[in-house]
Amino acid sequence: MSKVSVIIPVYNVENYLRKCLDSVKNQTLSDLEIITVDDGSTDGSGKICDEYAACDSRFKVIHKINGGLASARLAGARAATGEYIVNADGDDYLEKDMIESLYDAASQNLCDVAICAFNRVLPDGSVRHVGYKLAGVYDRKRIEKEIIPFVVPGTDAEIFSPNVWTKLIKRELYLKNLVYYDETLSMSEDVVITVSNVINAGKLVYVDKPLYNYRITEGQMTAKYKPEYYDSEMTAEKSVIRAAADAGYDVSQQIKRRYVSFAFWQIKTAFSFLKDKTEIKRVVNKWSENKIYSDANTKGWTKKEKIKYFLLKNRNYLLLKLVCKHL
Repeated sequence: MSKVSVIIPVYNVENYLRKCLDSVKNQTLSDLEIITVDDGSTDGSGKICDEYAACDSRFKVIHKINGGLASARLAGARAATGEYIVNADGDDYLEKDMIESLYDAASQNLCDVAICAFNRVLPDGSVRHVGYKLAGVYDRKRIEKEIIPFVVPGTDAEIFSPNVWTKLIKRELYLKNLVYYDETLSMSEDVVITVSNVINAGKLVYVDKPLYNYRITEGQMTAKYKPEYYDSEMTAEKSVIRAAADAGYDVSQQIKRRYVSFAFWQIKTAFSFLKDKTEIKRVVNKWSENKIYSDANTKGWTKKEKIKYFLLKNRNYLLLKLVCKHL
């Protein structure tokens, strides 16, 4: 059994894939199982995966019909045999000591989860460091006191982002929590993975170094409205509530806060991307009519979050259009 299984979903990223695979192949911790999941790529990505597997026995390739990122992550997790699991995206890349740093921190402190900071790599090549409001080792008592009250990400109160690729997670724990995972998710699949595992971790450790490089491409700079995000977000939020409830925690107020931020982002995107006024109003009504965020306790919310909450509840189209430009 390898110390770490690295799961890399791959879909049409041939221009970036070699740098990603090289960054994993050349890690200072060599005891790895590297699982690339070709999710029905139509470019040369699948062949590149096969090429690396032919030259390095640590690489395993899964070729599958396109099912989306959540489906690809699940296929990789089911094939993993390592002590821990790390996820990486095929267009990103790792610092050479990322996996060793996280593995050493987790194993030396007997932790189920290790988290690191990361870099945002912008299209112009500039890099922005992103750290978290964490420090050191968290035992169960400290997790319950300092992390679980803020465990649902996506609000101004988040202490870490939901991305799964800055987390090293004990495989046994990871697989156990797949019961909350839906492979049809088109959005927020990483929130389900992150929250369910952090909530159920016995111990957690934070490594305050930017060890992962998240590449933002030109296409990602321009957000597009996607109607399927609504059902995906609803499914993800319900899964998070269920995972927390099964562990004995109520995160419903955190979910309300997240929903307001996510809904406002989708409405803002609709104003920017859609041209038909009737369609935009339909989007506004759909997100604002949902009862999931009703009766939210806004104590502790930022002024900006309270404004978003007020606008959603009142559904004033013209005011929303005006404010969306500034929030």
